[in-house]
Amino acid sequence: MDENKLKKLEDIGYKIKRTCALCKNSEFPSFTAIWGVCKIQNYSHLKHTDANRQLSICRYGQCGKFELNENIDFGKFNCFIEDKI
Repeated sequence: MDENKLKKLEDIGYKIKRTCALCKNSEFPSFTAIWGVCKIQNYSHLKHTDANRQLSICRYGQCGKFELNENIDFGKFNCFIEDKI
């Protein structure tokens, strides 16, 4: 990464948020889909008699069970991933 770009990003307090989009427990139908499901959070829907269902989630949401998807390559931007939710 260009040193000037790195400095500018640091100067503006740039952060990559730990959202569902980056969590290894999420599943989205496509890279651009806003809605998907969590593979570890289930619930019982009141209007249906089905067994437990996967929880619908928004790509931009977050929860305390976040685990970074190690298959995503952030390259030099890795240093901007926030440590905490």
